[in-house]
Amino acid sequence: MLRGRMKTAEASDALESAYLSECDSHDKFYQSEWLKTIDFSLCSHAAMQVYDVLMTVISGRIAMPVLSVNDGEIFYEESGEGYPVLLFAPGFLGSRIERWRTNPSRPGVDQDWRDPIPVFTPHFRVISFDVRNAGSSRASIGPDYSWSSYTADHLALLKHLGIARCHVMGGCIGVSFALALEQAAPGTVSAQILQNPIGLSDTNRAAVDGEVAHWESTVAGRSDVDPALLKAAGERMFATDFIFSVTREYAATSTVPTLLMPGDDTMHPVSVSADIARLTKAEVLAPWKGPKYRDAAIERARDFLLEHTPEVSS
Repeated sequence: MLRGRMKTAEASDALESAYLSECDSHDKFYQSEWLKTIDFSLCSHAAMQVYDVLMTVISGRIAMPVLSVNDGEIFYEESGEGYPVLLFAPGFLGSRIERWRTNPSRPGVDQDWRDPIPVFTPHFRVISFDVRNAGSSRASIGPDYSWSSYTADHLALLKHLGIARCHVMGGCIGVSFALALEQAAPGTVSAQILQNPIGLSDTNRAAVDGEVAHWESTVAGRSDVDPALLKAAGERMFATDFIFSVTREYAATSTVPTLLMPGDDTMHPVSVSADIARLTKAEVLAPWKGPKYRDAAIERARDFLLEHTPEVSS
């Protein structure tokens, strides 16, 4: 068990050792009992850094396809067959595949939602991935780093996989990624599920800035990262309001069938979800969080996508 204020590298080694002795697959890791007993008595940011390091180590050992982009590499996974669904994971700028299943701030505790991957896979071709500079994906941070940098990756991934149209589902920051993709490539998105949108409210600017600072802290140690460019990137991406990646004016023009699973906390404000519902004329699914509702919610999400899947001409 980890105790005291271990250095990040020492704590990472201890976690990795426990992982290797306890389980031999990605799925077993998430179910392992030792994870529930770890004493994360580090400060919260350090604990999350330890967890991020471990996730990168584990993901690196699990065979994952990789897409080379202009300034880096994007790791992704595919499962199932049929009409494609692109998943944008939660986790703020640490958005990565395993965040559908677990949260580093609550090790060993189930998420408030069901992982869509096993639910969608019997019906769709499911594509999930780590966004740039999260999980196993890496990319440079230059003077123009912005939402469009991420969208370019997402479009490149679709092109690489031969996908012209798809459904999308985004959780947390994934909502911002999803709507940015829709705006950048009209006609690409057939239907979308927007779960727990992040956004700016009248009272959460400090919380948003704290998340940006945490992301910067997880990337700042890399030798290829200029701290000034990193700081500017965070400020540029989150200087606006609403959901940061697109404006309310754009959202009002969206005609994509939308299922909204609204947020209800500081980083996922009620007011932002209300705006999305009004502007996009979304079907609203609520309540959807927690053990009582999450199974029915993911089943409704699956059915929504099935209802809006285009017929394939024979």
